[in-house]
Parts: sequence; C-alpha cells; structure tokens
Amino acid sequence: MVTEAVSLGHGWGPLAEGVFAQEEPARPKPVVTGTRTEEPKATSIVDVEVVERERIVLEGATDVGDSLEHVVGIYDLRPFAFFVDGIDLRRVLLLEDGERMLLDDPVDLPITDTDRIEVVRGPLGSPWGNGALGAAINLISEPPVPDGWSGNARLEGRYRWGALITRNIGLRGGDLWAAFDATVHAADSVHPTEEGPVSVPSLKQQSFVFRAGMRVSKKFRADSRFRYARVVEKARQSEPDPDGMPIIDVTEESHRISARFRGIFELGRGHDLTMSASTQWIIGSDELDVRDSGIRQSASTLHTLHAIETVGSFGRGAPLSTVVGLRAEVERFARDIELRDLPASESSALLGNVDPSLVATGAGFAELRGDPLKSLSWLAGIRVEGSNRFGPFVAPRGAVAVRPLSWLNFRFEGGRGFRSPTPVELGLDVESSRAGRVIGSETLEPESAWTINGSAEARPVRPLLLRARGYGHWIEDAIELVGYPTFPAPTFRYENIARARIAGIDAEISYDLGAKLQTSVGYSFLHARDVDSDEPLPGRPPHGFWASFRGVLPLEISFVTKLRYVASPETLGAQSIETPSYAIFDARIGRPIWPDSEIYVGGLNLNGVEADPTLPGDLRPREGRTVYIGFRFAYPVGPG
Repeated sequence: MVTEAVSLGHGWGPLAEGVFAQEEPARPKPVVTGTRTEEPKATSIVDVEVVERERIVLEGATDVGDSLEHVVGIYDLRPFAFFVDGIDLRRVLLLEDGERMLLDDPVDLPITDTDRIEVVRGPLGSPWGNGALGAAINLISEPPVPDGWSGNARLEGRYRWGALITRNIGLRGGDLWAAFDATVHAADSVHPTEEGPVSVPSLKQQSFVFRAGMRVSKKFRADSRFRYARVVEKARQSEPDPDGMPIIDVTEESHRISARFRGIFELGRGHDLTMSASTQWIIGSDELDVRDSGIRQSASTLHTLHAIETVGSFGRGAPLSTVVGLRAEVERFARDIELRDLPASESSALLGNVDPSLVATGAGFAELRGDPLKSLSWLAGIRVEGSNRFGPFVAPRGAVAVRPLSWLNFRFEGGRGFRSPTPVELGLDVESSRAGRVIGSETLEPESAWTINGSAEARPVRPLLLRARGYGHWIEDAIELVGYPTFPAPTFRYENIARARIAGIDAEISYDLGAKLQTSVGYSFLHARDVDSDEPLPGRPPHGFWASFRGVLPLEISFVTKLRYVASPETLGAQSIETPSYAIFDARIGRPIWPDSEIYVGGLNLNGVEADPTLPGDLRPREGRTVYIGFRFAYPVGPG
C-alpha cells in the first residue's frame, strides 16, 4: 500500500498508534521529487508514491530494494534484475535528498537515515537529467523534530544466519541540529551444494551517516551530510565440470565516502535559492583466487563524482511559478588489474580492465507551473545537457493535473528522459580464453525514451483510496551487448542497437483505519517488447499481484501480513527456459514492552520459494525462507 507521507521524526508513525503513544496525529509532509519544490502530495502535479519509514521497518526491510518490493509495479528479482514499470535498474535514477548517487547496486543501500522514500514514475529528464530514463527513487532524510536528545535503535537476529543493528541519535537546540545514523548488517552466504557456486554471497556491511544543520539568519539556513559505507562480499563464481573448470573464490570490497554541503536563501514571497556542492568517492577492490592453481588476480577501482548545483524557485504558491537551475559535474572512473602466477594459456584478464575516463557535464533546466484554478494545474519544462563526450541533449516535459472534485484527482504527463553511457560501457576491455572478449565503445551515444503517464486517484470516503495508472515508454538507442563470432572465442561489444516499447497498467485499492486496520490489494500488467524482433524483453513479469493486511489485535499485538505474486517472465529471450510463476508470503507480529518500544518476530518468504540451481535463468529468490526476531525502541521514552 502506498499512503501519504507522515511526520515521523525519530518516532514510529501512524500504524503504531495503538502500540506507541502519540500526543497528536501526524501531519502529511510535502513531496519534492516530482518538481524539485515542496508541495502537498494531494495537489502535486506529478504522481509521487511515498513509502514511510514506519512501513519500511514493519516489513522487515534492510535496504532500498526490500523497502520497495511491495510497491505495485516494482519487481525485486535480485540478484538478476530490479524493474520499475519494466525499466531495469541501469535506467532508474537513485537520489539521496535530491543528489544523484554514485552506486553500482543502488538498491542494496541501507536505509537507516531515511525518513521516507519517494518514487516517481514518468518523464523526469527535465528536472533531474542523466539517468532518469523513466523513473526516479529519492531517499529523503529529515532533521530531528523535538528539542533535546531523541533517537531510536533496532537490534535484529536472522536465519539464514545474520544480524542487523541500527541506531539513530538526534540533537536539536532551537535552530541548530545534528543527527548520527549507524547500520551494521551481516549475513551468511547461500550455496545449494557444498562445492558449487554461491547463489547469494556472504555480506558484511557498515554504514555511518552524520548530518547537521542550522538557521544562520532569518533568511538563510544551511545543512551538510557525510556518509561512509563499507561492504564486503564473498562468493564462488564457478564450479568444476568434466573439462576441469576450476572453482574461483571471489572477494569484493568497496568503500563509499560522500559529502554534501547545501545553503538555502529564503528570499520571501515564495522565492528561494538553493546552492549545493557534493563529492562522492567509491574505492573498490576485487580478489580472484583460482583454487589449487596458485593463480590470483586483484583489481582496484576508483570512481568519483564532484558536482555543484544552483536551483532557484520563484513565486511558489502563486498562480504562476517557476523553477530554474544550473548544474555542473565531473565523473572519473579507473580500474587497474594485477595478475599473479597466470599461465600463458590464460594470458588475458579474468576481471575487466577500464582505462581511466573523465566525463564533464553541464546542464541548465527550467520549469514553469500554472495554477489558474483551484481544480487545475499545468507544468512545462525543458533541460539542455551536454558534456565533453556527448553533444547537447534536450529533454522536454509537460504535465496537467485536474481535480474536478475534492476527492478525485487526475494527472497526465509526457516527456523525454535519457541516460549517458557509463565509463564501463565506454572503456571496458576484458578477455578470457573460455568466455571470449567483452569490450566497450567510445562511439556510444546516450539512450533516450519518450514516456507518457496517466493516473487517477479517488478517495470517496476517508478510509478508502482507489488508484489506477497507465504508462508507456518508447526507448531508442538502448545500449546492449552484441556478440560477434571470432576465433577462438566470441567477441561482445557494447552498442546502441536496441529499441523497445513498454506499456502497462496498475490498479490499487486500499482501506486505512489507522492503527485498527490497514489493508490493500494491487495488480500490475506489463507488456514489454523489442521493437525489431517483437520478442518479449527478458526478465519482465507480465502480471503481478500485491496484497497486505495489518493492524492491532487485543493485548496490543500488532501484525503485518503480505503476499506478492509474480507471473512467469521470459528469462532467456529466444531460449525456452522460463521461471515458473510464484507467490511469496511474509508475516510479522510485535508487542510493546514499555512505551515507545516493541519486541517482534517475523518471516520473509515463509512458504519457502527458492530458485532451482540446475535451471539457468531461474529468477525466483535465491535466499529461500528468512526468519527474524528483534527489538526496537525510541528515546526519550514517552509517557506510560
């Protein structure tokens, strides 16, 4: 179920009103992702879906992907795929407080410091630029609300063996505030056979975030954010076969360091100017160890992004308002490989090498909004972006919102999004005598997509919400690997060759009585085809069904149950192997021990759906059943 965002601070949200004491009802928060300005969700021109912090915790989520897997139209098929309206993760933009994130696997990011997640599906090239081909996910954090100390903690044990510890501490004194968020997460690997390949690598993850802000004067406030994250994964990449293919132990480690500084000038009368500077560093290392051979290979990766941005919002709340902005960024990527004891028969790399590359980008954008009537709003925007590698790219957007009744809302949008080639797609060069050679191309051009999106939302009575949505994407110049027959092994090259059309509809019904009862059901239909071959795009489920039921029982016992059904997708294109349709059932119960606390137990995939290791391309879950038990509390403790 997707509901309006609510004020959480460091508390636990509306569902827990029967469990945790609430002094006053939580108030809806504005959404920001669709138009880059704060506006109430009910009157937003763009259809923004919001996942609240309390819902994230109650559903047993540990990262961004877990938090979104029960949003209608989103399919979490990790480690193979993650789709939003049929668009794969490479073409979905992930933001942190409005800043583009530099991550290889963005949905694996922990969400300890996240107050809510905003999901926007539609044409987003105008406000956000590169990477927003047809969807964006924005992780929103908020400063602590009450004066003095506040915070929360969560301690959780899991089977398959693992543990999760999170802690949030906030301090506020009038116009000055600071917050510290920490996550430690560990999980064992999943391997169907003792010496076979690992389905899910073991994980050790630590994340630390420090945020601070202050109001310097009546018209100026500033904030900053620093993040450090370390991730270590260990796996086995291959298994022995009759030809003697060795077992390769793989260790991947990454360190992510990011910082952002932002100043906001509040000029009065709905005018403000935001200036920000950010830097991101990802330092990675990979180790390959071919068992019983003495062959080892190590690779080091450095990926950086430095950006400055200025955004002005003028006339907010007036019948005519505008947002204009300028952005400049520099992205660098390099990968170096060291080979040790490599025999002549394997003289080429097992890991890919990428020559150092630099992409410098500049962009300007503007959006004009009109509100001629209380029941009618429109928006028109455009973005022009260019770089030292690619010529100017123009991304227009238009949207209309009609509210004929106070409880009925229609939204329509259309526009263009784009994605520039990544440094890997530009400069990769990896060769193996067994698998062949994979190379990038310096001649790649940005992908583009024209998108239309329409939605209707009705709340005829307060507890009942009806939503329906339809969308279409026309993708051009999609970057894919193309194989060429060469001796002794094939060569694969990244090229702009694919064209695709994607269309779908979503429908959702939810009933919300606050702490007493919340229930929802949703359905999604997806049609995704390659334009040239008319074959289905691989991995996209044609149908999906979502249901949830939650509330509070006697003795203050809260419960959450969820069901997710995924219809059989096409997994390997022209090949006949398919993933069977499957359903996953999750459940959780909890009870307070003292005010603002809860002990809970739950399970994910309780019916034990698991991929068949002998079936290539099986997209069912690799982890199987997961059971967890935990304890969480907020402080200071409320009245008992």
